[in-house]
Amino acid sequence: VLSGRILRPMLALALIGMGHHVSNVLLPLIVTGPLGGNEVQIGLLAGLKAGLEIPFMLLGALFVSRWPVVRLIALGGGLHIAYLLGLTKANAMPQIYALTGLSAAGDAVLLALHIGYLQELLPDRPGTSARARDRLQT
Repeated sequence: VLSGRILRPMLALALIGMGHHVSNVLLPLIVTGPLGGNEVQIGLLAGLKAGLEIPFMLLGALFVSRWPVVRLIALGGGLHIAYLLGLTKANAMPQIYALTGLSAAGDAVLLALHIGYLQELLPDRPGTSARARDRLQT
């Protein structure tokens, strides 16, 4: 697991995941603090993001057959970075609502693809790999 072929992608996914969690913690603080929003707006943002993630996941299924998974994960990470940068520059609630689409698209890609990608990185580890499970069944 400590080889560069496995460690680098795992660290990259961990970094993207940490950015996702930090943004989920900071968003309510940004909305209710400097932007003067309220708890209802936080709920609306969370609902909007969750509602947009589903169509983006379905759309992502179309791209999986055309693009390599690594490229799609990089795209999801890039979208999430753009969201985080936009979040730091936002100074009004409409900007936050607009950024929610970027966040949902990036999160959908990462949520839908990273587990399968990690399983493919560890093909010989029973319990973590779909290939190993398939070999045991045959």
